[in-house]
Amino acid sequence: MSSPAESRLTEAKDGTVHRVVKVLTAIVDRREPISISELAESVKLSSSTTHRLVNLLRTEGLIDIDPRTRRYMVGAELYRLSATVLTQMNATEVSQPILTDVAEHLSETVLLGLYLRASNSMTFIARADGPQALQYRIELNRPMPLAWGASGKVLLAFLPDDAVNAAIENAGLSPASGAVLPDRRTVLADLATIRANGYAVSENEKLPGAAGVAVPVFGRTDDAVLCLCLTRPKERAKEDELAETVQYLAAAAAKLSRLLGGGRRVVIPTREGLA
Repeated sequence: MSSPAESRLTEAKDGTVHRVVKVLTAIVDRREPISISELAESVKLSSSTTHRLVNLLRTEGLIDIDPRTRRYMVGAELYRLSATVLTQMNATEVSQPILTDVAEHLSETVLLGLYLRASNSMTFIARADGPQALQYRIELNRPMPLAWGASGKVLLAFLPDDAVNAAIENAGLSPASGAVLPDRRTVLADLATIRANGYAVSENEKLPGAAGVAVPVFGRTDDAVLCLCLTRPKERAKEDELAETVQYLAAAAAKLSRLLGGGRRVVIPTREGLA
């Protein structure tokens, strides 16, 4: 026999509020109008119960209906609430707990990179340090080229062709070593590999003596607007740790993308795919 506390917990999980949240989440995640029957199947409720919950949400303006197709979609009030929340969100603040978790788990410094559309460059806007110290200095909020380093290239790999062309033309020499950028065909092939793999690696390209591993963070389009980059001295970069590093970074990037309203489903590479 269940205790009163357990009974209340069961009632809460099966109650109206819980079901309303399930229905609203299903409509938002669908990203296109949905019928009552599809919605009922998605939330595992009867059509009559689903219809009753939908009417509650329509009354509050959180969802709307297309009178022609009788399919349901996000309503004006939910858009208003979402816009209000998003204007109050700061990517740096939202990402900091995630950066801290990754830095502690992987014992290295982790950075949040941001694509600067106006200058077609990138910058680091937040960081978390692991227990192992760095021997080089990282400046936040300083524009850097996209064509160099794991952080820049993982952003560039998911940007439009005009951004890629401009980045190649304006790459200059490596900020770390003074090396010349490889020819255009090689750069494009490298970016294609990064897109296919979902991560980028580099050594001594952007920061002297540094080895980087970076993964993209997507916004509401297929363009990467942010990235997570783990940086460490190249002598601490071990090939047999790459799989764990990439997987943990990719999982963190997927979480951050969801928190920031990203629309792309991030594929987390498997160990087999990294072998």
